[in-house]
Amino acid sequence: MNHRQLHRCALSLLAMPIAFTLRAGDVAPDAGSGVPRAGAEWQQSRVGGGGYITGLIADPNTPGRIWARCDVAGVFLSEDGGRSFRAMNRGMTASSSHSVESFALSPHDPNVLFRCSGEARAGKSFGFIHGSRDGGKTWSLLTEEADFIGNGETRYMGEMIAVDPFDPNTVVAASFSRGVFASHDGGSHWTCTGLKGEPLKSLAFHPRIPNRLYVGTLQTLAHADYLFPSGYGRSRVGRLYVSNDGGRTWSLLTEGPDLAFAEIQFPSEGDDIIYAAAGKSGLLKSVDGGRSFRPINAGLPAAEYPCVAIDPREPRTLYTAACVGADAPVPVVPLYVSRDGGTSWSLIKDYKPSDFTEYPYPPGDIRPIGWAIAKVRVDPFDSRTLYMSNWFGVSVSRDGGQHWSGNHYEGIENICIENVVADPMRPGRFLFSAADMTIARSDDDGRTFRPFAEVHRPANYYCSTCAAPSRFTQGLVVYGVNNNGSQHSAFYRTDDDGATVACVLELPAGLMIQSIREDWARQGFFLASVDGELGKGAGLYRTADAGRSWARLPGGGLPARIGRVPQDREWVENELLSVVWYQTKNACGTNQLLGAIPGEADGFYWGEWTEGLFRTGDAGRTWTDISAGLPFKRNRTATLVCVAADPNHPRRVYAGFIGEGLWRSEDKGERWTKVFPQDGRPFNASSVAVGGPGADDLYVSCEPLGLSPCLSALLHSADGGRTWRDLYDPGLGALRIKTIAVNPKTGTLELGTCGNGTFRVVPR
Repeated sequence: MNHRQLHRCALSLLAMPIAFTLRAGDVAPDAGSGVPRAGAEWQQSRVGGGGYITGLIADPNTPGRIWARCDVAGVFLSEDGGRSFRAMNRGMTASSSHSVESFALSPHDPNVLFRCSGEARAGKSFGFIHGSRDGGKTWSLLTEEADFIGNGETRYMGEMIAVDPFDPNTVVAASFSRGVFASHDGGSHWTCTGLKGEPLKSLAFHPRIPNRLYVGTLQTLAHADYLFPSGYGRSRVGRLYVSNDGGRTWSLLTEGPDLAFAEIQFPSEGDDIIYAAAGKSGLLKSVDGGRSFRPINAGLPAAEYPCVAIDPREPRTLYTAACVGADAPVPVVPLYVSRDGGTSWSLIKDYKPSDFTEYPYPPGDIRPIGWAIAKVRVDPFDSRTLYMSNWFGVSVSRDGGQHWSGNHYEGIENICIENVVADPMRPGRFLFSAADMTIARSDDDGRTFRPFAEVHRPANYYCSTCAAPSRFTQGLVVYGVNNNGSQHSAFYRTDDDGATVACVLELPAGLMIQSIREDWARQGFFLASVDGELGKGAGLYRTADAGRSWARLPGGGLPARIGRVPQDREWVENELLSVVWYQTKNACGTNQLLGAIPGEADGFYWGEWTEGLFRTGDAGRTWTDISAGLPFKRNRTATLVCVAADPNHPRRVYAGFIGEGLWRSEDKGERWTKVFPQDGRPFNASSVAVGGPGADDLYVSCEPLGLSPCLSALLHSADGGRTWRDLYDPGLGALRIKTIAVNPKTGTLELGTCGNGTFRVVPR
């Protein structure tokens, strides 16, 4: 391919354009579930942050107004200078629309915003551009032609959409791989104008030269092996393109093997000066309008630099941050400043723990503050006020970076929850496990959570998968932890609700503790299901001494036809259920495929996502297949994700399927009938909770999935599934509800989501 030729897209918009009005994207009164809406009070639980904030925009027209974007939770708004945030996702109906790769604020009207979101599944990328004309209160879908991967490996880099500072009707977006898309009517119609196949990553209009627009690439396309299995076929160079007609046509300015354009910024001191963050190449500067660049890394350690910020009142004052990595020789919080236009750099400060306040970390531990810094920004109204975003939230400094406050990450509760469970001995106590946190506990009916106290060593088990609070012994919790990076897992236990914890068994690499359930009738007996290859130690484990020691059942204890769990691992863990395809075992939902049979000793149900549902009466030594009548193998997405026994009706059990809805048996699985939906529409029954103030209270959630599209729902039945009402609040966007637990006395629900944290829901 001749890269100096204009790469024009061969395709045009295939569908009729969606008018940019507030009606587009509105949710129907029944939210697609086919049942009437009912009132419920939704309150996001306080957990202390925990999700990746990949972008920040400080509104240059409104003091204290700050926008943040997230890889899994959509966009957030602060109106008090970063002290607190709230999610702004009304109008989103696809979960991938919460994976935001870029956003933009119109310089002409702060109420006009745009967001670019999307992901990749089944080897294909897709995306959306949404717009808002009411300050982000509601969003409308504008086009689906451009692709974005908001949770991809380059999500933390620069913005890819912008509004022309001279023309409010011109909006241009650089997609992940499909080229540049331009609209000249405020977002109603879009046209691909070139650069298809380029690894685009940054786009910016020149603030003082009309119609001039730059777009920069990385050296290669992230995830190219996944999206182009036959080969990507592009030379490994970074390129900078320019348009002098508002994005209609493009020409190449420069290219090179040491160039990359993760972010582009323009100072006010000269029209031909351009700064660029170049990732592993450090920082770059051009003084000839982008025709050539030179590195400006004096004083910076060798590391990756995803961002560069310019003080709008002091154009020669620049800020940047280094990415903390295992091999990067950088300080714990690597923030740097230049006072001479990038000629030299220095560490802002050799930080001490006392320089950081209002963070949800153990005293003295400031490592998470410097981890995965994505953006540093200068407040448009005050040069002494700086903002920083990282893997856990947004930090604010009011003294030029000398001291920082995390403000407890107020409102940024965007973690990926694996499972929520209610303490059977104490109504109103909930515990959750999460993809990037250890077990956390709530003692106030789900309003706030705090993590178990101890750090989980020796293998840095910073994630958790499942927890089983005892129904016999108060304070006893048996639980599983893991390390997503090394793929190691371990059994832990506590006798005092997490005040002290103990590691009792570490498992070989490649195994993960999927579920732990206590025997319904035998004190101290627990059964656990461990995912992985049976030949490497996966299968069923049992303890008879309250989790102090574990023994694997002979041969793994699983039905003979199961060779590994999941049997169809690539589909279940990477494509269908996980938060992103390339992170195996990250937030695909846990602790829902193993259940104790009410009133029975050694009686359990165990389900395998694609291979069947089974029952045992001897703690897993032998199994009866109870899959007959259930929709296994009916289609590609018909995957079992939850099993729940009814304590008020010991022979009743429910099974939830992706696409195929909720099923019930009244005889411990011998015969099955479909409970919801009855009209054949697809429904992803992602979690089931049985119990509440009424004897027949039943709850089921629906999560939207890229390969099984449904609208989010939270359904309640007071009569065991005969009639339903939908408690979901569409103002929350497209929450991927993974798990539900219920306070049996009050009916208060605690639900966990894939990316948007946990919510306390009180039905009215």
